[in-house]
Amino acid sequence: MNEEWSDGVATCRADCAAYDVASCTRADLGGRYEMVKPAERDPSLWAAARCNTELPDQPVPGTAFGLGVRLSPTRSPLWIVHLQGGGFCDQHARPCSPARGSLLVTPPHPDRAAVDLGPRGVVSDDPALNPELDDANHVFALYCSSDTWAGSGGTAIIEDGGEWTFAGRANVRATFEVLIQRFGSRR
Repeated sequence: MNEEWSDGVATCRADCAAYDVASCTRADLGGRYEMVKPAERDPSLWAAARCNTELPDQPVPGTAFGLGVRLSPTRSPLWIVHLQGGGFCDQHARPCSPARGSLLVTPPHPDRAAVDLGPRGVVSDDPALNPELDDANHVFALYCSSDTWAGSGGTAIIEDGGEWTFAGRANVRATFEVLIQRFGSRR
């Protein structure tokens, strides 16, 4: 396994819809998140999980969407998934323009990197900041599609040196599918 595991072999669950990671040893990331870019891990499943980009000449519209995953050190069955907030643009109510700050792009961290996303309320592992949920599995989905997590139409606008890839719905779907398939979350 290449996810947040250092050893072990994950077997197929009884329904073969995902892996059973119970026999795997968790990697020690020192409390940091593992950067997960679903479209890079398995393009056949999650190619549509995309972000805006400042490079209109990309071979694939948009760049890979990313999320941070920090597994509970005690194997808690509880999962807290935070979809980061952000603005939107649609060329009607709010024009899309990098100058207006509507171009939100993929996180710069490579896939599988250990990253510090800082204490963030409900996904903090600090018991002083988050006493009820500090031991849960924490997921921080980084907002980058300028569509309030709802877009499904792919690239819609290329303007002012930016490319808007409205793929929020695909990003949410990839988030939950990768957690179920690769990290042991249950449906």
